Amino acid sequence: MSSPKYICLRDDDTNFYTTVEELRLAYGPYWGVIPITLAVIPFAHGSERKIFDVEIPYEKKFENLRLWEQNATAEELSEYHKLHPVGDNKELVQELTAMATQGVIEIAQHGVYHRYTELGAELIGDRMSFASLRDGKEYLEKVFQVEVKTIIPPGNVIDLTVLNYMNMLGMHLFSSGRVRAKNRLETIKTYFEHPESFIDRRKKTPQPLHHRYGIHYFGSHTFEDGVEAETLFKKVKNDLDSCGFSALGTHYRYLLNDRNRNVYHSLIDNISKNDNVIFVTANEYYEKALATKK
Repeated sequence: MSSPKYICLRDDDTNFYTTVEELRLAYGPYWGVIPITLAVIPFAHGSERKIFDVEIPYEKKFENLRLWEQNATAEELSEYHKLHPVGDNKELVQELTAMATQGVIEIAQHGVYHRYTELGAELIGDRMSFASLRDGKEYLEKVFQVEVKTIIPPGNVIDLTVLNYMNMLGMHLFSSGRVRAKNRLETIKTYFEHPESFIDRRKKTPQPLHHRYGIHYFGSHTFEDGVEAETLFKKVKNDLDSCGFSALGTHYRYLLNDRNRNVYHSLIDNISKNDNVIFVTANEYYEKALATKK
């Protein structure tokens, strides 16, 4: 009998405005059946939604957001800068708390405010304090009555300063982007302090975990508008066949579109048909992959 193969499904941006009906529609027959790690925003800022109104052209979305802020009225900015705690959505909390207790949902921390500025996402040292990251974690734990162990950065953007905050909180990282340094000097310094980072970066074959900056972390392939199921399936299958682990990320908003949802569901069906594939949460993935390193 062949060894089990593990896959984690990640879904970003669950927040105060998310409805239970949207999540049920997005995942259909899989909702409540296979584990899904939800990247949950503790206190959603207005920019989390406004960014969708200004993202054309995509490469200028942060510049466009700042332009909107400058031209907005005081009344518009009053609404824009309000924070919306996910715990105020009682129906959503009730549903997800019950599912987290059953182990079919994992609550991961998706930043703190999901705040965008003209500089980009928020998990960068001069934009995020240790206290804010800690407070977001503690809030999610009290709202959903679970221990929150996984950090998923908005935009897959995190730097070494916030990575240190994460370590202080005893959390692990699930990010498909690189960890950023302030400058080239800091990058070189980290390679001297953590030579395993240089060795790991040169590996060409899929790895269950990356080992850099003194930590282990993992990322995911991304399903979004226009991506074909066959393309992603080949990448996921290559991971599973090579190292026994893979992860697939998306945003539930993409799955509210009929075409995207059907493509995504067909992808999950194909993955499920592989021998000995087991769907796991991000924390389970991390623990099982770390065990293979020992």
